[in-house]
Amino acid sequence: LEAISLTAPRCFNTPEEEALYNKYKRYATLVYPYAVKAIKIFEETQYVTRHMKEKQRRKHIKRLQKELKDEFKEPLKKLTKTQGYILVKMIERERETPMYELIRELRNGLTARYWQTMGSFFDYDLKHGYHVGDDPILDMIFEDLDISYTLPQRTEDIDPLAEPKF
Repeated sequence: LEAISLTAPRCFNTPEEEALYNKYKRYATLVYPYAVKAIKIFEETQYVTRHMKEKQRRKHIKRLQKELKDEFKEPLKKLTKTQGYILVKMIERERETPMYELIRELRNGLTARYWQTMGSFFDYDLKHGYHVGDDPILDMIFEDLDISYTLPQRTEDIDPLAEPKF
């Protein structure tokens, strides 16, 4: 049987906190599939490229990025600032690494710095990462979501572009 999570009804100090919780929960359900897919792609890309030479690795990642850009550019452009924030926090929480470091690892420091600068326009620091307790309401939402991904036992089952199983 699969594990399930039971939580007590949430108690809030103010109606504004409850409204923010409901808003975050609604947004989290919208970005959840993108977070699951991002984690899956990242894990599988790391696995596939672990023995590649740097030039091969960069070529593979660039090809993968081009394919993914066609698929995700439009839906991700339509996200609001808050939805993007929640998506980034979901990924950072699962990977336990700031988004800046993930970008730097996959691409390079210059690209990571570019996105750090773009994030600063929206008052977001990609280097900060996810820390439990920074946003207690977001922590409540993440307690109920599972976006983890483990690699399949058989390596031939790995396909960085395959659909995640929910």
